[in-house]
Amino acid sequence: MNAKQVAFLIGKLIVAVAILTWLFHRTDAYRVWLSVRDAHRIPIFLGLILWLVTIVIAGWRWNRLLGILGIQIPVKSLTCVVPIAQFFSVFLPGSTGDDLTRMLYVSRLAPGRVGEACTTVLLDRFIGLISVLLLAAFCVPWQWSVMSTSSETRWIALGMLSAGGFACLGGTVFFVAGHPTHRWFEKREYGAFCAITSYWSLKCSARR
Repeated sequence: MNAKQVAFLIGKLIVAVAILTWLFHRTDAYRVWLSVRDAHRIPIFLGLILWLVTIVIAGWRWNRLLGILGIQIPVKSLTCVVPIAQFFSVFLPGSTGDDLTRMLYVSRLAPGRVGEACTTVLLDRFIGLISVLLLAAFCVPWQWSVMSTSSETRWIALGMLSAGGFACLGGTVFFVAGHPTHRWFEKREYGAFCAITSYWSLKCSARR
């Protein structure tokens, strides 16, 4: 371990201690301990199992996206990156911390193809967004009596339903139309994703 790695490790330890100190200062640790001690064990255990399953699924899905571009990174390595990125998403606004952390780590795992590797992070985020919209399109009709109680929630429900329907229609056209649609996506959408990630790719390369 060289001097740069030692300094980086010390920096990480300092950041970790600072975050833990801040958390204990902002919360009542004894009350948290009492809540955990008196909680039912089985729901907590099942929740941890489900969380671990979602981590593994996220790592496997990311591995498949990278494989489409011919980038081979073990699922184990990607699965280790996912919870680290989720940790940073707690302290940074929105999903920025999650995405930027994953881009930083994947740029080190695929040093020769940083731009394409970072593109898979945005593709994964896009797939997640489409999945939520599709789920909303199926769930909103079942809860329409609740969502339509006020004009504000009614317009929100209509917006989610419209977006979900559009996502469903677009996905159907993309997969059913076949080769022409795929070629259009490769030339335009994939190029747009690469342009968005190019700046961050250069930053990641400079940090190594």
